[in-house]
Amino acid sequence: MQRYQVVVNGNTYTVTVKSLLGSTAIVDVDGWEFQVAISDGDLQPEFVAHSTTAATPSAPPATSKAFPTPAAAPSDKTKKRSSALEQLGPRKATVPEISGNGVVAAHLPGLIIELAVKEGDTVSRGDLVCKMEAMKMVNEVHAPIDGVVKEILVKEQQNVLENQPLMIIE
Repeated sequence: MQRYQVVVNGNTYTVTVKSLLGSTAIVDVDGWEFQVAISDGDLQPEFVAHSTTAATPSAPPATSKAFPTPAAAPSDKTKKRSSALEQLGPRKATVPEISGNGVVAAHLPGLIIELAVKEGDTVSRGDLVCKMEAMKMVNEVHAPIDGVVKEILVKEQQNVLENQPLMIIE
């Protein structure tokens, strides 16, 4: 996987390319998964980009400035590509379902900036287990129970979704 920091209209986004096949890529943008068409530069496909974020999943679509609409009538090739792009849109990334008293989950979507424990460490209820950045603030995540860290499900600098399991304590 390739990870990029992209600045759009002054906002920084973390973009992870999950897969690339021909002229189609699956990318994760701050917790939202998109299937995107990659142009070779000869054609500028016309489409409507969805301006959605994890905080506001029902934001209205906005016309993309990155791919201007051609002034002339579109060719058949452009129509086919536009038709295919109309079917594409954001897909909410799924959160793995793990439950139990010892599951430590993210309370907000954010970025893991520090893991304070490692697998096998003994922790007490309330101990700091990791720090994450969410909404431009550093949030501490604490152990919900006494126990031993059985498994860490994330790594530092990884984006996580709300309620995503971070680690398991037994």
